[in-house]
Amino acid sequence: QFAQEKPKEAVAPVYDLADTDLAAIPEVDSRRIAVFGVKLGDPREEIRKRFGKEARPASWNPSLLFVRLGGTPGQVGVAGLVLSFDGRDRVAGMEIGTGTRTGELPEVLATKLRGKTRALLLKYSDDLRLEIFGPGSNKYQVPNPPLTVYQYPLRGLSLGVYRDAQGRERVSGLLLSPPQPLDKPTE
Repeated sequence: QFAQEKPKEAVAPVYDLADTDLAAIPEVDSRRIAVFGVKLGDPREEIRKRFGKEARPASWNPSLLFVRLGGTPGQVGVAGLVLSFDGRDRVAGMEIGTGTRTGELPEVLATKLRGKTRALLLKYSDDLRLEIFGPGSNKYQVPNPPLTVYQYPLRGLSLGVYRDAQGRERVSGLLLSPPQPLDKPTE
């Protein structure tokens, strides 16, 4: 008797935002996105080895890891990835941003991205958000600092948007986490 081999599961490709525009990824969700080589599930030690001194515990929460991708430390405009970890010390969530909800995403980071993703992060518009992510988000307000969050639970993606001093909407960060079931969209 011969043992039957299990058919191999098709593995969806992973696209890195440094090389690929989100708008070009069919059925985009957080499991198919890497950000400068980091993806959900990566071990903390692998990230520390890859980024060296640029990967440090976040000053506001040492259980998080901040990977600096641009800007000068201690200056306005420092940008990077804020990584959270699960009990196995693997990436459970990541945010592309400044590490604060009030900071505008620095051009030094956004210019490393591609196409419509870059355009959305540098100059937010509802039309562009809907073109890239589609409808069906949960929309909620964070009071302090004032921030609108567009959450796409089925995709594991959230986008934080605030109004700057001139009243323009700006992106403060793009958050990736494992996809979750959706109760009911609010948009």
